[in-house]
Amino acid sequence: MKTALTIGVASLAMLTGCAETSSETDEEAEGSQAPPATEWYVQAQETLIGPMTEDRLRREAAKGRFRKDEQVWSSDRDSWSNISDAIPGIELGGTEEAGTAWATIFRKADRVPEPMIPGNRRSNELTQSEIERYLSKGRGLLDGMRGLAGQYGPEPVLDPRKPIARYARGRALARMLRHDIRQAVKKGDRERALQDIAAMCALSRQLSVTRGWPENQADSYPADDHYEMSNLVSISVIRLLPGIILDPAHAQWSQEFKDTATSNLQWVDADLRASFAPNFNADRSPEQQAGLELTLELMGS
Repeated sequence: MKTALTIGVASLAMLTGCAETSSETDEEAEGSQAPPATEWYVQAQETLIGPMTEDRLRREAAKGRFRKDEQVWSSDRDSWSNISDAIPGIELGGTEEAGTAWATIFRKADRVPEPMIPGNRRSNELTQSEIERYLSKGRGLLDGMRGLAGQYGPEPVLDPRKPIARYARGRALARMLRHDIRQAVKKGDRERALQDIAAMCALSRQLSVTRGWPENQADSYPADDHYEMSNLVSISVIRLLPGIILDPAHAQWSQEFKDTATSNLQWVDADLRASFAPNFNADRSPEQQAGLELTLELMGS
């Protein structure tokens, strides 16, 4: 993939202080301290991410956030190069095939709108028939997510003419899975419920590597800022799991639900855990406190 780069090498050199100026002298250069660590930038899906150290770049790549043809530049390079060529041995987590499959599910999610509770209904819950119709329409999405359990990867380049609200649709897909788990429990379908738990964990992982449009494509974004929303949305999906596991109606399979979630959330790392900062001094009901403690446990905190 060859894309038009938002900021040129010369501009980045000035930004990082690597360009030569006429005021520099040989004596100043000789007396200067050791040069700072090399700073890297990634031109990813029309977004400039950086600066970051090579260690940070490798860490983000291992999470599955970059495709092999995305362009990188560092303060000691003359031109942009494919990430896989510029950094020998770099680990690119996930697969592009899985990322493309998830992007297709996100794109199709708007074809199955969530049912709305009528304003004149006293109960704030959907009826059984409404849930069943909703899940029937979403059967293809549910099957697709179950088939992607354990799989994740960088998604295709965003098309500005066909934007996809990945974050909102990802949360909607998580709620669809939650509805399906409850239905599976009612029908005694243990295997389906466990598959949905694994699919929800995979969805949370995919959302953690998903990118949206930046506010200003002409600017560069540090990795922490760029992936803040991805991490928060991922955590919002993980936080649905304790409610499912601790639901008294699911008591017969609650331990299996927990074990499945735990084994499928081994990918959660320190960066994602650092994004989850609940107020531990807040007043909570016993149920809410149990949910918070289980969330922390599932995330390895």
